[in-house]
Amino acid sequence: MGGLEVVNLFPLRSTNPVGLLKHPAPLGDPYWAGFSILDALERSAMVICALGAHKAAPVRASEVLRMIRMRGGLGLLHHLGLNRDGSPKHPLYIPAATVPQPFLGRAQFRP
Repeated sequence: MGGLEVVNLFPLRSTNPVGLLKHPAPLGDPYWAGFSILDALERSAMVICALGAHKAAPVRASEVLRMIRMRGGLGLLHHLGLNRDGSPKHPLYIPAATVPQPFLGRAQFRP
């Protein structure tokens, strides 16, 4: 691979993930919240979805998947394992030798 770029579902980051649930505006400006994700998508040959099982993630993930689908980028999406609800696992809990698998997006992930 030529590089690695990490983008987050939420522009707001916190060492305490509960902060996303309590913050009044975790997306800040909605335009810019999606822009960085779509901008990174344009430069990518493969996207590893790795949102984990955070309570705030399903609704935002659905919004981001919709944006990616509108850009024709669903074929770039991959995962390194799935949680019981079909959401892509966070890479912190994945063995290093794991091979990316295609992520089918909404059909696979049921928020």
